[in-house]
Amino acid sequence: MRNKETWVPSHADKIIARLENDVFPWMGGKAIAEISAPDVLEVLRRIEKRGALETAHRAKGNISQIMRYAIATGRADRDPCPDLRGALPPTKENNFPSITDPVKVAELLRAIDAFKGTFVVRCALLLAPLLFVRPGKLRRAEWAGFDLDKAEWRYLVTKTKTEHSVPLAAQVVSILKELYALTGHGRYVFSGRDPKKAMSEAAVNAALPTGPSVRAAASKSMISSSW
Repeated sequence: MRNKETWVPSHADKIIARLENDVFPWMGGKAIAEISAPDVLEVLRRIEKRGALETAHRAKGNISQIMRYAIATGRADRDPCPDLRGALPPTKENNFPSITDPVKVAELLRAIDAFKGTFVVRCALLLAPLLFVRPGKLRRAEWAGFDLDKAEWRYLVTKTKTEHSVPLAAQVVSILKELYALTGHGRYVFSGRDPKKAMSEAAVNAALPTGPSVRAAASKSMISSSW
């Protein structure tokens, strides 16, 4: 897969395993230009029937990504996945409590410390428990809001239309100064593979090789109320 080298190994392994187990056996022998919406739906229904609805949604996204690449490289004319909008029931979002158990906090921090992926993702993981902001706000942080000389980050809260000011600890300023050399020429502090876009939520979630409950809670509200 073309994107494998840019993914965290555990994330790449999950996607490849999903394709090998749930997609390739039924669609792998078909010419990609001939794959239709009913072909994709049949694969997704098979996954849904075993009670793995979230996996079915993820598989649909993976198939769509492959189809878009096929279109870009002249192997197919269109992606049938958008035709299946609404074909699968929506997944139920689970609310996970913040991590307050010292043992789980330690597990999470050790996982962050051991992370060996991209520098941008590592910086996001290191800063999360130091800034105490929501994950989406951190991922989409813009350099324009930071004043590293004053050790301050200002951003607008969309719902209330008010400006928040976050004081920056010396450790935070140090990490940001190092990161600035890499992404400071662009808009986003944590840019994605496309420098014009912010890093995706999947990049951060896949970077946490902890137990499912800790990873889920971390992706929602790391340590007390931050992540």
